[in-house]
Amino acid sequence: PVQVHRIIAEGTVEDRIARLLERKRALADAVLAGGESALTELTDAELAELVALRPATGSTR
Repeated sequence: PVQVHRIIAEGTVEDRIARLLERKRALADAVLAGGESALTELTDAELAELVALRPATGSTR
């Protein structure tokens, strides 16, 4: 038998990763639904955020 305990806490690395994955999933869904033209409609800031490894300064997400 195996017991698994899942600790849920805010502000952890896992919490930040989960939020990042949610944002990227929503962006991917929007791009796939809009076709290639959706990529050309992104602003420079949105494109930079898409490829950024860290959240933008001042970002509340």
